[in-house]
Amino acid sequence: MKIDITGKQFKVVARLREHIEEHLEKLNRYDSNIISAHVVLKTQKYMNTAEVTVKASHFQFFGIGTTDDNMFSAVDLAIHRVQAQLKKHREKFKGLKKRRRRVQGSAGRKVSPENSEVVASEVFSLKPTSLKQAAQQLKISKKEFIIFRNSKSNKINVLYKRPDGHHSLVEPGS
Repeated sequence: MKIDITGKQFKVVARLREHIEEHLEKLNRYDSNIISAHVVLKTQKYMNTAEVTVKASHFQFFGIGTTDDNMFSAVDLAIHRVQAQLKKHREKFKGLKKRRRRVQGSAGRKVSPENSEVVASEVFSLKPTSLKQAAQQLKISKKEFIIFRNSKSNKINVLYKRPDGHHSLVEPGS
């Protein structure tokens, strides 16, 4: 990782430079794709400010630390903020990878006809029912669809709930 340290109205001493480099190297455990880090140190009256920008191949994080104590604590605050952002970023993508694996695992499996099995079955009688009665039954029930024998055509139909709240009818062709 390339580390640039700039002091504005502030002289960067060797001990502070070592402190910064030591803490920035620890950020590699959160993401190994870190390319560079740029640290800007400023003093204005009694306030010490440290700005840390960490760049990687796919993101950039920024942290700022301001104290009236000393520059070491301002650097620690800024690096701590960048570290928190890196942790959050890592956890976010860990969960994303797990979700992708879970979806790919279930969708990627091909079930051959000889390995497929019937999980549940339901037996019911198909009494002739009108479309209005079937729609009322579907509204009352918690099911997503209802299968019924249409009283007009005497054919088996399926009435199902659509995501927009309306119903759709599936009937066989002639």
